[in-house]
Amino acid sequence: MITLTIDGIQVEVPEGTTVLEAAEAAGVKIPRLCYHPSLIPYGGCRLCMVEVEGARILQPSCTLPVNNNMVVHTNTPKTQEARKFVLAMLFSERNHFCMYCQETDGDCELQAAAYEQGLTHWPLTPDYMPYAVDASHPYIFQDNNRCILCRRCVRICGEKVGNFTLGFEDRGASSILVADYGVPLGESSCVSCGACVQICPTGALMDRRSAYLGRETDLTHTVSVCTDCSLGCERDVLTRDNHLVRIEGIWESPMNEGLLCKQGRYEPLEIGYKRFNTPLIRKNGKLEPTTWEKALSVAAEKLQEPPRESRAVFASGRLPIETLASIAETFQNAFHTSAIYLSDDDEAALCSTRLAEDLDEPFEADLNALKAVDAALILGADLQEDHQVAGFFLKRQNWGGTQLINVSDQPNGLCPYCAVSLELSPGGYLDFVDGFLLARNIHLQINQKYSEKKLAPILEKTGMDANRLHKAAYLLAEAEHPVIVIGGEFATQANYEALLHIALFAQGEKIPILIIKGKANSLAAALLQYQTALDGKSLQAALVALGDEAPDQALIKRCEGIPSLVVYASYPSALTERADVILPATMWAEESGHYLSTDGRLQESKPALIAPESVRSSLEVINALADLVGLSSMKTWKEALTAKPASVQLKL
Repeated sequence: MITLTIDGIQVEVPEGTTVLEAAEAAGVKIPRLCYHPSLIPYGGCRLCMVEVEGARILQPSCTLPVNNNMVVHTNTPKTQEARKFVLAMLFSERNHFCMYCQETDGDCELQAAAYEQGLTHWPLTPDYMPYAVDASHPYIFQDNNRCILCRRCVRICGEKVGNFTLGFEDRGASSILVADYGVPLGESSCVSCGACVQICPTGALMDRRSAYLGRETDLTHTVSVCTDCSLGCERDVLTRDNHLVRIEGIWESPMNEGLLCKQGRYEPLEIGYKRFNTPLIRKNGKLEPTTWEKALSVAAEKLQEPPRESRAVFASGRLPIETLASIAETFQNAFHTSAIYLSDDDEAALCSTRLAEDLDEPFEADLNALKAVDAALILGADLQEDHQVAGFFLKRQNWGGTQLINVSDQPNGLCPYCAVSLELSPGGYLDFVDGFLLARNIHLQINQKYSEKKLAPILEKTGMDANRLHKAAYLLAEAEHPVIVIGGEFATQANYEALLHIALFAQGEKIPILIIKGKANSLAAALLQYQTALDGKSLQAALVALGDEAPDQALIKRCEGIPSLVVYASYPSALTERADVILPATMWAEESGHYLSTDGRLQESKPALIAPESVRSSLEVINALADLVGLSSMKTWKEALTAKPASVQLKL
């Protein structure tokens, strides 16, 4: 430990701590603009300068490591003069006319720093050239007139997201923020994660939707969990007067580190404004409003009418665990059917639980295993398009030498970042896994002649690129900290034998392996024994519990011939057009409940909005149906969740 004195306060901190971090630990605030705790210290703005006894000049506290017996002064006439000069220069270089900026009055770190230093006017006459505002991006405004060149946006795009879209053009005060090689932001390689907007200290990067909708102090914050995929990212939902304003990441979150993807930050705000606000039942071919009591009664009657083997339920994997557990028990014990299906065909979670049963133990690592690797074998997962935050963890290491190996049956967005990309023919995963393990044995000189003999017909049969296969095997074999990531394209029942082979290999070599599941509660649904495909029975009645999710074409086609259809949904769709009963659903920001992430973390989603009075939560609706059919005693959802072996250690 290092002992130093800051403004007369003795502080003890670990070696490697910066003076700025030590000051914060002692409760001493040092102004800063370019510094952010999520980023590598940069030392560019020079606002955090401090006096260190024995040093000839002022020192930047954000990059200065502590030393034993160091004596630091943070608030002296010399430091105050330096800070005022830095701020005066910043205000003179660009158009920081606060009255016209949406960040003014509390949300702008530049303005706040000026007030803290007692600046009431511009000491230097502004001398700047105007820059065009880039409004080409669907979610972001870019205004170089407000930029202070702190490079936070550039650094987070590279250091944390690994996309390296943003950079600077020209030099000195003429530097401007650009995307790629100077193209408009909306035409660039930007993946719309929004991290640059959230970390910007001024109004240089603005959120299009929430601009001018209120200052930070006007907004209500609801810390919750993202329900748009199975990663379980923490996020902050900002609302005002029961309206969504924007979504932000939480920098202190241990898993996603404040990062969100487009699906978690922007797309949830694009809600349909035409929604169901009252129950509807079909009379004489037309849907007509009715009461909840009547709608639930008709729904229960229609679901009980046909024989047991002709009843089914389709539930969205985005519904809370409480609802999924209640649906499973209600339909098994009250409606007497085991035809309990997920509304989509993603089989990754089902395959992972099947593997756990066969291996007789949890075998998957958690998502933190992606954060410090030197090689990653990615099988059937497009982490540039889906589950993007997991892709960020790998991409950002790619530039430091981490070797990515991408294997899929079609090219995807991750290929440009990969040392090896292998495109397989349909159904080619078993051949790839067998060939990969043989190529690895050849490289490690294990049964070399036998492996060469067995590999030759596989290469001839599949047409796989032998050089790429051998390079993939070499990179994984030579890695000190490898990881295997499996996506929904590979994790199917049809590929189960290949899955088992790669899981056994990973276990034997002690290589962390992760199967990325589909929807937010796909893992929970698999543990509750949901299925993903019909077994050919002719259905006469079904409940489709969608919530605010839009049905995909496969589900619409699957439900085409069902005479009696009860749909729980927020918004109109092809299914609600044919429904006999429509039960209005809460949308994601109005729903509460628990979610089990792909790596077994149990998290709670809290409502950020109050639902319309005539709309009921998914759990209320299923419990009301259970009451109508006489089901009184129900298992707790945690009890139901742990009845089947899991592929991960559940953190309940």
